[in-house]
Amino acid sequence: MKIKYWLVGILLLFGITLSNCYKLDIIASAEGTLDGIILNFKYISKDVNYLEIWYMNRTENEDYPINYIETYAIIDGNRLIDLRNTGNLLLPFVKSGNKYQIAYNYRDNIDNIINPHRYIGKDRKLYIDKDPNTLIVPNGGIYMINKPYIINNKENYEVKVSFLPTFSSDVIYFNDAIFSFNVNVIIKTQYENITNYYDYLTTNEWIYDFSEIINENIVKYDNIAEMYLVVFAFCNIIYEETLWSIGFDIFFIDVI
Repeated sequence: MKIKYWLVGILLLFGITLSNCYKLDIIASAEGTLDGIILNFKYISKDVNYLEIWYMNRTENEDYPINYIETYAIIDGNRLIDLRNTGNLLLPFVKSGNKYQIAYNYRDNIDNIINPHRYIGKDRKLYIDKDPNTLIVPNGGIYMINKPYIINNKENYEVKVSFLPTFSSDVIYFNDAIFSFNVNVIIKTQYENITNYYDYLTTNEWIYDFSEIINENIVKYDNIAEMYLVVFAFCNIIYEETLWSIGFDIFFIDVI
């Protein structure tokens, strides 16, 4: 009888362990190298059909500044199949000696977005909060030498990129969309606070007009007391068949 209870206990424990393992759809670790930061994926669930990786430079302020500039890539389709097979992804756009924090979200086969701020650390643990193990230091990489800035025309909500950035090594810009913008539209009405998101607004031009987004939100909501845009600007580069969007500026557009 004791043996029977012991066996049941082992099976229950083993079952709980397996259950907890399968709740982790992605198991990965990060390591600084001479080429940048390597992500080693031990496991990517078949339920994952879209993976977004982004990382931020935490060198100047490790206490999570509000206005951070990030770099990100979306891995899906054949690129995701390749990643499952190889298990490795290089984050090339980093600078030696700086500290970076890497995070991800993903979509499952039902197209649910899983975004609990999951971070990749030096080991294969799951991190959902800041931790020293999530700060990764590369020994090399490609970095932006001169960051462009945004010239904001407040009269007509047009913005202009000052110049094309240069990097420490040659890069290949994405011809279909050299620049892109992620936009948070912040609205305060008499009754509620609203945030609307517009991701990956692309252009090959040096000028982008935000009037359409602004007018769309003005028409949609009544009694707007305050409205402004928080805009994240990126340049888009192809590296080893992965499209990377590299942030270079954050700016605000006041509307109301």
